[in-house]
Amino acid sequence: MDKDQIDALLAKYLSWQSEIWLNIPESFEDIKVLNMNLKHLLMLDGLESPFLKGGKITDTDAYLFLWVVSEDFTYNKKDRDKFFKQLNKFDTYSICKWIEEYVKKAFAESDTMTTKTKSQTYFIAYFVDCFAREYGWRIDEIMQIPLGIAFQLITTINERNYAQGGKEYNRVTDLDNTINRWILKGNSDNGIL
Repeated sequence: MDKDQIDALLAKYLSWQSEIWLNIPESFEDIKVLNMNLKHLLMLDGLESPFLKGGKITDTDAYLFLWVVSEDFTYNKKDRDKFFKQLNKFDTYSICKWIEEYVKKAFAESDTMTTKTKSQTYFIAYFVDCFAREYGWRIDEIMQIPLGIAFQLITTINERNYAQGGKEYNRVTDLDNTINRWILKGNSDNGIL
């Protein structure tokens, strides 16, 4: 990765940061999809989507992912099967590339620092608790918030809470990690980093 690629990556992430607040549906070809929200994340997690969990991706995985985030989503099997037939005209590789970019956009604002210990609370509960306590929102409202907005709001809440305690809030995102790897590689004597 060179400086121009890093600059392009920064511009893309800054654009995503702003655009998410418009909450405008996106499109894969002629298929409209919503911005990924907590409800979508919960459903895809339950389906153990390889787009979130890693692993081998099948046509069905790609179709299910698009189905869950599409404007047409219902719990009706006939609707789903009709949607899947519509996707047969597309190359699975193209669908997967689009979904990968869509997931990157959804998680662009997330912190990537993780611990190795299993939490006692389900991750969705953290979002719900944080926004319900902070803003008085109901669960249904919270579950519909696009992830990009949810991550930005959590950062804002954390920054304010840390500042009130006289501390500075620092977080590391995937973008930060990419830039740091690029800087380290450029300054490495042996090119290992």
